[in-house]
Amino acid sequence: MARSKVQVWVVSQQSILLLKLIASRGGGWQPITGWVESGESGIQAAQRELREETGIDGVPDGPLRSLEFEVNRPFYQGQVTEAVFVLYLKVKPPIQVDPKEHDAYEWVSAKKAIQRLRYASQRDSLSFLKGI
Repeated sequence: MARSKVQVWVVSQQSILLLKLIASRGGGWQPITGWVESGESGIQAAQRELREETGIDGVPDGPLRSLEFEVNRPFYQGQVTEAVFVLYLKVKPPIQVDPKEHDAYEWVSAKKAIQRLRYASQRDSLSFLKGI
């Protein structure tokens, strides 16, 4: 059975919010991501992850698409279904990253975000969102 994840993109003033994973979690830049916990819907997980990872209390739109892929990492191996959400904000809010997961954040152009993202599923999602 596939585990469920969420991917949440925050867009403000034509910029994309990226978070930098701490080194012990692999480093690299990504949108807000996380596992759907038992009893949660996808939107509930998206809201929780948004709040936990950035301090933003908002309701993202979605899911706008669903991805399925295989994961082979030390912390999880198997099939994953990932729902993609987006939150559009008029003003860039203050960001409070969770230091257990991230050590930096940056607002970047979509082009720069595509260049920084490590995983194809995230690059594909951002390319899809740019087309909306």
